[in-house]
Amino acid sequence: MLLALTALMAGVLVPAVVAPGQAAIDHFPYPASSPTIPNWSTEFGGDWQVTGTELLSDINFGWQFLLRDSIQDCDCAVENVVRYDTPSHTQFGGPVVRAAIKDNVLSTYMAKVQDNFQGGIGYFNRVYLYFYVSPLGMYRLSYQKMVASTVVRCRLVSLDEQGAVRIMGYWDTDMDGIWDIRLTVFNQYLVGVSGSVGVNGFSRSRFDDWKYWDAVLYERNAAPRPGETLELVGRSQPSASYIAASSLSNMGGMMLGGKTIPLYPDSLMVMSMSTPEIFQNYSGTFDSRGDAVLKVVIPNDSALVGVVFYTAFVSMTTSPPTQVLEVSNDVQVRII
Repeated sequence: MLLALTALMAGVLVPAVVAPGQAAIDHFPYPASSPTIPNWSTEFGGDWQVTGTELLSDINFGWQFLLRDSIQDCDCAVENVVRYDTPSHTQFGGPVVRAAIKDNVLSTYMAKVQDNFQGGIGYFNRVYLYFYVSPLGMYRLSYQKMVASTVVRCRLVSLDEQGAVRIMGYWDTDMDGIWDIRLTVFNQYLVGVSGSVGVNGFSRSRFDDWKYWDAVLYERNAAPRPGETLELVGRSQPSASYIAASSLSNMGGMMLGGKTIPLYPDSLMVMSMSTPEIFQNYSGTFDSRGDAVLKVVIPNDSALVGVVFYTAFVSMTTSPPTQVLEVSNDVQVRII
């Protein structure tokens, strides 16, 4: 079965020529004694370190940022895992998008998970979306209480939409692979502005599994019922072609020309590529803005309640030689 799926992927998804990958993954496997962090040279507000397996913000400073080299983007998704350090100080951490430093002033959107007690209480208890302008512009856009946890996966999605920036935050607070909290806000800051991507931290927090996707996919209704239609909105390059797929897992991912597609080849992937009456508009061309709407017609079957599945796409050039342009984040949907 796996060989058959691999052959299917080779025939359907893999183009003749693949462009160099832009999407990035970093697990920070760098020697602790290294004076620099490869691919991360821009620090703001503190001295970041690596341990050989993790990234550390500086315990002696307040709000801190570390930006990834050679990535400037507007519509994208970034995520990382944040681990709680020794409970002796307030701490937070998460991803950033559209970050820019000018005249020693940094502006950025940021998501974070945080403990809210001076001196630290031993666990995270809040999630936040912020727009930050150093040193005193801390604009809290949205927040929510969470169940106490010491390890949290955070994702931040950014894209322009109708004259505003759509900012979406996702948090897996118990690391079971399911997003427990989703927050969405619309804001006027940095409309149409590209910037760097990276991480934010306060005092010392610990980071791992940093990921960046150069195209965006998000859900209009994250919890459809049997008999309803799920809508997914994709953003990539205008007039590029695309192919989407769904699967029952996003573990591991599939390599495609130096990029990682956040899906797992399984029976649902085969179905999503071969059942257009259910998985609608899973291939096509982005409009002049770079948008496309995918639809999944959920069968009216109560046995589907509780099923979780994932969807992502690749965008490609429309004329030969075919090249992969961008890869989207995965969207996680639970049928309720």
